[in-house]
Amino acid sequence: MTVRYLILWPTAACDLSCPYCYRRDRRGGRMSSDIADAAIDLLAEGVRTTGQPAHVQLAGGEPTLVPSLIEHVADRVAGIRGGRVTCGIQTNAARLDDDMATMFKRRGVRVGVSVDGPPSVQQKARGSAAQTFRGLLALVRAGVPVRVTTVLSAFNVEHLGDLALTLGGLPNVTGFGIDPLVSLGSAAGRADLVPTDDAVVTGIRALYRRLAQVNAIRAKPLVWRELETVRAALRRSCASVTTVDPSGRTLLPLSVPNRPYCHAAVGESMAVAPDGSVYPCSQSVGDPASRAGTVHHVDWHRLKERFSQDVHTLKGPCRHCTLAGRCPGDCPSRVEANNLADPERSRTPLTCLINDTLARLETAS
Repeated sequence: MTVRYLILWPTAACDLSCPYCYRRDRRGGRMSSDIADAAIDLLAEGVRTTGQPAHVQLAGGEPTLVPSLIEHVADRVAGIRGGRVTCGIQTNAARLDDDMATMFKRRGVRVGVSVDGPPSVQQKARGSAAQTFRGLLALVRAGVPVRVTTVLSAFNVEHLGDLALTLGGLPNVTGFGIDPLVSLGSAAGRADLVPTDDAVVTGIRALYRRLAQVNAIRAKPLVWRELETVRAALRRSCASVTTVDPSGRTLLPLSVPNRPYCHAAVGESMAVAPDGSVYPCSQSVGDPASRAGTVHHVDWHRLKERFSQDVHTLKGPCRHCTLAGRCPGDCPSRVEANNLADPERSRTPLTCLINDTLARLETAS
C-alpha cells in the first residue's frame, strides 16, 4: 500500500482551548524524531516505487509547540528522492514569530492557519486573537503564502462576510476553506455550537457576495476551496444512479460523489500520533476503532478499509439539491461523527447546505 498523504502530530497538546476542537487524544507527549523518521520512510518507499506526488503535513495539537521537529521533518522531506513531495503545517499561528516564519520560507514549508473571522470573532471562538494576527503579519513580512482554514460554527456564521474582508487585507493569503463543525472531541454533544440552517444559507450568501467585491479589487483573487469544488462539480455530467425504497419505488437520482473525497477514503492517508500509533486521518487520531497499529507494525488493511464503506457517504436531501448526481461528497470521518450525533438525521448536513447554496448562487449568476 502507498502512503501519499502523511500527517504527523508532533504533540497532541495545544496552547488554545477551542470549544469545537476535534481532538480525542490530548496527552502532552512529544513525537520523537525516530517515530517521525519511521513514518517518513514509509511514505518515501511508496514515492520511490510509484513516482507519484505525496505530502507530509504537520498537525495536531499545535505543532509549533515542537519547533525542532518541524525543521527535522522539513529537512527529511526535502531529501526524499524519486518523486514530488511537499511539506506543510496547520497552525493557529499564535506562537509564530519572524524567525519561525523565515524558517518556513527557507525550507519551503506550506502554511495553513486557522482563522474563523476578524479579530473580535477569532477571540470569541478561539482566544489569543492578537497573537494569531501577529503571527499572520510575521508570515506577511517573510513572504510566506498562507491558506486559511475556517471552522463553520455558531460563533462565526453571522460574520462570514467579514471573513472575506479580513483575509482580503492580508496580501499573502491565497485562499481559504470552510470546515463544517464536526461532532467530535470538545464539540461532541454541543448542539449550541451548530448553526441553524437559515443562518448557514444566509452566511454563505454573504460570504459569496463579499468575496466577489474583495476579489474585484485584489491583486490576486482569494480562492475559496468549496466554491471551486462546486464549480468543478457543476461542470461534470450527472451520475445516473438511482435507488429503490422497500416498497419498490424508484428514488432520487442519488447524489453520490463522482470521486473519492480524500486520500483516507482510498487508503492512501496515514496519521501518526506522538506515540507512533497510526490512524487513517487526523480526525481519527485517538479513536480506538480507527487505530491501525504503529509506524513499526502498520495494519494496512485497517488503514485502507476504515473509511471506504458506503456508510461514510454524504446523505442529505439529495432530491432537492442542485448538485444531485454530481455531489462532491464530504469528509468520511465528519460524516460518521455527525451521523452518530444525529442518528435520525433530523438535520441537513452543513456540507449539503454549503454546497447547495453555492451551486444555486453559481447557476443564478
